Amino acid sequence: MQENELMKENGWKDLAHIGLWVTDMEETKKFYQDILGFEAPTGKSAVDQESGITTEIVFLQKGNLILECICQPGTELPDRGRIEHIAIATDQIEQAVEELSARGVIFDGPIVQDEELWSKGVKYITFRGPSGERLELNQVIR
Repeated sequence: MQENELMKENGWKDLAHIGLWVTDMEETKKFYQDILGFEAPTGKSAVDQESGITTEIVFLQKGNLILECICQPGTELPDRGRIEHIAIATDQIEQAVEELSARGVIFDGPIVQDEELWSKGVKYITFRGPSGERLELNQVIR
């Protein structure tokens, strides 16, 4: 069975969201909302009755990209399911870098252009979010 048939058969349509463990919810919301322009359509807090640990969950959205930010204050980030990076598509990477730099984002290095990825190549650059998560701006060359 081909991959697209499997996806169709299971009703898969698109990426639903990316779950992201964070260390400080307020710092995370400020970064994603004030610097990257995300909106926070929903959020909740829950206390596990057995352990007494509070878990705060906030969904942040920009376009079709939805992050489910999960925070348990005072606890270490879990070892399971670490996200390597979250790639954000752009058609104007240089302009995006300039705008984010003006907002205080520090990039891990210069824009990389890789001619071997995708059909005509790709440009990308990485930076960190407030909990150390690695983010990438990604421009597929058309």
